[in-house]
Amino acid sequence: MQKALGTTATFGEDKKVTNISDMKGFMSRIALIEPCWIGFTNEETLPEKFIVKISSQLPYIEMTKLMDFGGEDIWNAEKLKTMGEATRVFHNKEVATYQIMMRENHPKLPLTKIYAVKPFDEENSLKAYIISEYIPNLYHIGMHDSIPAEDLLPIVQALATFSAIGQKLSEEETKYARGANFLDMIFHQFMDETSIKRSETMMRNAFPEEYHEKVEQMSKNNQDYYLNPKMLNNFKNTCNFFGYQPVLTHSDAWSANFLCTKEGSKVNFKALIDFQ
Repeated sequence: MQKALGTTATFGEDKKVTNISDMKGFMSRIALIEPCWIGFTNEETLPEKFIVKISSQLPYIEMTKLMDFGGEDIWNAEKLKTMGEATRVFHNKEVATYQIMMRENHPKLPLTKIYAVKPFDEENSLKAYIISEYIPNLYHIGMHDSIPAEDLLPIVQALATFSAIGQKLSEEETKYARGANFLDMIFHQFMDETSIKRSETMMRNAFPEEYHEKVEQMSKNNQDYYLNPKMLNNFKNTCNFFGYQPVLTHSDAWSANFLCTKEGSKVNFKALIDFQ
């Protein structure tokens, strides 16, 4: 942060680190840092708080234990190796995306200010991060929430702008996002038959009997689609089936990745985050 901010100030003894990543994804730790700067000049304006996102597979392992997916017995050496590879791939994709979108600086695509990034590479396979600004008083839009359509438009515009920017980039610039091998990683890691069966068992145990018919329908859908041997290959060739050109997509567009605040009944979109 000293290098990113161009300062010689250091963290004070009262610095504070808070884990704010619980239930906010499962491939990273997110820390809120309150540095309590010391040694800064009167001319410097340093952030009182900032966010550090550290890519790690540990949150996913903890999540499987929390949801009673079987705990450690599903984490064999092969599974851990694949999870590590997926973690590094997704982090580097996000870093590359931020670097491009910050350069483009489009007014319809608000981003958090990025102070510093560190990707994984051949010499660094263990420690990588994204350091960004802290936006206070965020409002999480729950799946059950109903918000005015006009408040949703800025989010739709941001997602559309993101894809539109991708259309003007060179093939070299978008090379990092091309290829569907990451889908193989996702399905192998999260949607294999063992994981899906464990999820179905958890659902049967979690819901009362009157919902079991819906759970069984979900199980049938899993068999017909996710566990169908043709599904993954067809999914990777969607563009060919429909005859359109590939575009950049966010790939994780759900409400936790739309940073918003709320004033009265109005939801204000602040930033799009967590590109995959």
